[in-house]
Amino acid sequence: MAWWRAGWVWPGAAVDRFATAADILGFPSIATMIRLNEWLGQRPGDLLTLPRQAYRDGILHVVQSKTGQYVP
Repeated sequence: MAWWRAGWVWPGAAVDRFATAADILGFPSIATMIRLNEWLGQRPGDLLTLPRQAYRDGILHVVQSKTGQYVP
């Protein structure tokens, strides 16, 4: 079975390298999404579409695309 079908998870060091590479290549929003995904476990699509207003009062406000659930 392929690793992506088996629920394989990237090690933290690899995730950090992906984010660092995105920063170096001039894609800071992608780097931020990678780090948020690592910390929050949200789907990348939910994080990439967040407007700046989603972060307010020191809280990141996310509405999950799959379930519609609001997650502060």
